[in-house]
Amino acid sequence: MQNSERPSKSMVREFTKQYLLISIIPVVLFFIFAIAGGYFAQRHISNLLEDSTHELNSDAKEELETLGQQIIQAKARDAARQAALFLSFKPEMDMEALQHSARFQTIAMQQVGQSGYVCLYEAGTGIMRIHPNPNLLNRKMAFLSKEIPSWWTVFERSLSGKEISGYYDWIEPDGSVREKYMTMTPVKEPFRGKILMVAATTYIDEFSAPVAAMTQKVKAISVTFDQFLSGLMLIAGIIMALFLFGTFLCVYLIGRRSALHYMLPIVTMARTAEQFGDGHWEAAIQPSVINRKDEIGVLARSFESMRLELEKLFQDLECRVSELKLTQKSLKESESHFRGLFDGVPVGLYRTTFDGRIIDANPTLVRMLRYPSKEQFLSQKAETMYARPVDRSKWQTTIEVSGVKNIYEVEMRRYDQSVIWVENHSRTVRGKDNSILYLNGLCMRVKNNTEIYTKKQKGPKNCINPFCTLQLMR
Repeated sequence: MQNSERPSKSMVREFTKQYLLISIIPVVLFFIFAIAGGYFAQRHISNLLEDSTHELNSDAKEELETLGQQIIQAKARDAARQAALFLSFKPEMDMEALQHSARFQTIAMQQVGQSGYVCLYEAGTGIMRIHPNPNLLNRKMAFLSKEIPSWWTVFERSLSGKEISGYYDWIEPDGSVREKYMTMTPVKEPFRGKILMVAATTYIDEFSAPVAAMTQKVKAISVTFDQFLSGLMLIAGIIMALFLFGTFLCVYLIGRRSALHYMLPIVTMARTAEQFGDGHWEAAIQPSVINRKDEIGVLARSFESMRLELEKLFQDLECRVSELKLTQKSLKESESHFRGLFDGVPVGLYRTTFDGRIIDANPTLVRMLRYPSKEQFLSQKAETMYARPVDRSKWQTTIEVSGVKNIYEVEMRRYDQSVIWVENHSRTVRGKDNSILYLNGLCMRVKNNTEIYTKKQKGPKNCINPFCTLQLMR
């Protein structure tokens, strides 16, 4: 609603017109009491309006900053989940490949708010790996500890690999200082034996900027209102001093009418502002007050415009929170889908380290070896599941020589100490130095154990034993 569309009709003229009606009536007593009452009424109304708007602004700023913290935290966690999912599907990629991957950079350098960003670094060393500023890549961030000590205080605590959030002061190019908020959270998928950390940061005042603008606007309105009332009081005093005639009853009636006509709408607006502080955005100023053509009408229209802007702002923020929740739900569904595929496949799947520590296994393999629970299965060493532990040592030697992929048949010992023959398909995953990081594989039970035993008895030509391997084509 544009104020310029409604011509202003001065309250001073209205007061003057009312007092001219009783110009003959002495108003000496009314003059004294009216000046004192007007002054205190002005102070009371001004303070009431200022206190109400200050409380509203404080509550709105606090809520917006809290919501901003939640948005930054959610952004960091979402980026960490996306990075973990990407790494789980691309285990062969090294850090240099990740730094040149456009897809991974879109995950690790997402925008936060209006000017914030997401970056990725290593826990422990603090080496920055993905960052919008290329000058920081592959550098230990400790070099900023003296230049930006408050940032380093927050950042250093995250090197343990735990999620950390906090505020720090950021020095702008012009030398001014603005407060930023940062959340650092670990990527659940290990990368080459290291923990990667995702950090999301932006200026916290981006979320409360509308409140700051509203505060300035309210201050300007309050100053204008005080000036108006001061001028009004001065003119009213001069006018009342000129009119020494009148009766107390007429002065009382006109004064009461003036109070109801001019002061009550302002008190009503102050009470409406208190309702805004409680989140009741449906509370509105009466149309009769908004349509007034005097300064109170101007104030009421400005107040109504402020209410609509705040209501729209909160609706936009609620929409953003809803979008974030939908994104989190999609990620959970994706994780559930791939976990269901891993758990539901009808062959035993596993991942172990070369020294025999079991990292993961699906329910089929746990049932095949008759373990009561997956947790108990994962707590075992791989060599304890061989009918002859020496078979694993020989197989380790074989797979180091044979290469990446390998198939072999071997006797496995179940949890109940019974023995079965299984066909084990394994594949090594190696690091930069060609060392074996871990092994992925599947196990299928070989049901025709008698035929295997018969072929072993015939000699080397037809031998089928745990160490006769078949190299798979890549």
